[in-house]
Amino acid sequence: MYCSDCSVDVDPVETILTEGPHYSKLSCPACGKYLAFGKKPANEGKRGKNKHTPESLGISHCEMCKRPGDRLGSRGVLEVHHVAEVQDGGADIPDNIWVVCTSCHKLIHHQRTYINQHLAHLYTAKQLQAEMTEYNVPADTQAIMKRIFAAHESVNGR
Repeated sequence: MYCSDCSVDVDPVETILTEGPHYSKLSCPACGKYLAFGKKPANEGKRGKNKHTPESLGISHCEMCKRPGDRLGSRGVLEVHHVAEVQDGGADIPDNIWVVCTSCHKLIHHQRTYINQHLAHLYTAKQLQAEMTEYNVPADTQAIMKRIFAAHESVNGR
């Protein structure tokens, strides 16, 4: 790192912080000037940003609620969602990606958590589909839930 006060490249001194939102502080060993905040060791080596974007996939609407990107509200954006999570062995390829709006993305992750923690031991994808049909769940929602549940089953080997 470069210290502008000392006008040299330095190997900074790292001070671990016990309070506040940052892990550590990097300072110049010669003059003590703050240079930057340090990264948490746990964050090193994590997978970077997705290589796919809604634009690179050529999709300009939410594949779940069907709203176009310009009708998502002031805080809504289109995001990519991995059907089978990369951390669980899902591939970072277009066939494993949905383009969804912020609201739908939150809903998908809520449903994934609910399915994983509360339903997976009770239902197979076929059983869930039968119950959704019995309770007249709309066909679009059924299709989405079936895809989420099937992805869960394929990753978890059910």
